[in-house]
Amino acid sequence: MIELKDVSKKFVQQNREIVALESVSLKIQTGEVVVIKGRSGSGKSTLLSLMAALAKPTSGEVIVQNERISRLSDDFAAAFRLRHIGFIFQRYNLFEQMSVFENLLAPLVPLNLPAKETKERIKRVLERFFIEEKAEAKVRVLSGGEQQRVAIARSLINDPSVILADEPTANLDAALAKEFISVLKGLKDKKRTIVVATHDPLFFNLDFVDRVIEMEGGRVCL
Repeated sequence: MIELKDVSKKFVQQNREIVALESVSLKIQTGEVVVIKGRSGSGKSTLLSLMAALAKPTSGEVIVQNERISRLSDDFAAAFRLRHIGFIFQRYNLFEQMSVFENLLAPLVPLNLPAKETKERIKRVLERFFIEEKAEAKVRVLSGGEQQRVAIARSLINDPSVILADEPTANLDAALAKEFISVLKGLKDKKRTIVVATHDPLFFNLDFVDRVIEMEGGRVCL
């Protein structure tokens, strides 16, 4: 399902080379739930962005669903994400001037679904994440926890086969964090492949998590 082959990612910042990932090789099987833990700056978020084709590796290959996504153009990468990947961003990545409903509508527009099905999908995720009363509210007026729930709802609205989550419980209270974990368990039961980057200890001993992988200094600890 997901394979990284000797992947490195480097950035240039203020004329200095930053190594975010170094020679990472990793396989994640279809239906696995994998938690990636590590301190801030260990490379967790960079790893997820490469799996989602949001960034390209400096060297090495990233393969998802038998597609070499590290070689895709930006347009094809966007189309691939739309079909296969739900990404929960640490900083939400929502359209702040738009309503909750409009934010949830955005990933559905390219699918050209019948209006009835579009509304039903949005209604389901609004109810699932307890934000139905916020449907017409502008995102900018929501609390951090509410914005996180909208971000989670949006990532799942197309029923993706791969869910990538970057610190998904960072702004959720204890009750909502447990509800999100329950949602992940349901997705595991549906054979979805899930990768969560987090330092939240809630994730480290869950009975449905197949593996916990630790990262440090841009490398996977063996």
